[in-house]
Amino acid sequence: SRGLVHVFFSQRATSKVPNVTDIGLRPRQIRKVAVIGGGLMGSGIATALILSGIYVILKEIDDMFLQKGLKSVAANLEGLVKRGSLTKDNMSKVLSLLNGVLDYSEFKDVDMVIEAVIEKIPLKQSIFSEIEKACPPHCILATNTSTIDLNIVGEKTTSQDRIIGAHFFSPAHVMPLLEIVRTEKTSPQVILDLMTVGKAIKKVPVVVG
Repeated sequence: SRGLVHVFFSQRATSKVPNVTDIGLRPRQIRKVAVIGGGLMGSGIATALILSGIYVILKEIDDMFLQKGLKSVAANLEGLVKRGSLTKDNMSKVLSLLNGVLDYSEFKDVDMVIEAVIEKIPLKQSIFSEIEKACPPHCILATNTSTIDLNIVGEKTTSQDRIIGAHFFSPAHVMPLLEIVRTEKTSPQVILDLMTVGKAIKKVPVVVG
């Protein structure tokens, strides 16, 4: 992680990525993001997104976990209010951008999914195969994994050009770094879109892979 700290300080380098930022592509607008998993990472990622005005659907497997995840997001925002970096009025506006769900029916118009569940390969593979069916064809399919090969995560899909790593550091709504992990199949458009989202949510995006 010392290397990452060094990378963080060379911020200028993060805005230029050969064959991504220099080929005339324009970033697509990301208005609605689904976050799968409301644990520590998922709730932190959801917090970072809604703080920047992006509408978020938080998906969990049952109501107990979902309520816990939604409470974690609210607690993250309350922490910012206590520190004076968010007003009470703004907190309720920000929270209104968050919606909890237990199935994929709301995924039909999302622009990006960020999966943040436990590090189990079969679970991630089945989630990616499900979201490929539930999401529109332009949707970016991102995972927060830092340990599992993205080619394995996306093995059961036919959308490997849309699969990318969005590795946040915990707590995700505070830590400034976003590691963007690409494979040889990830499309330049998807990389550019995620870089743009990273900057929009006040992160320093660093592309690796």
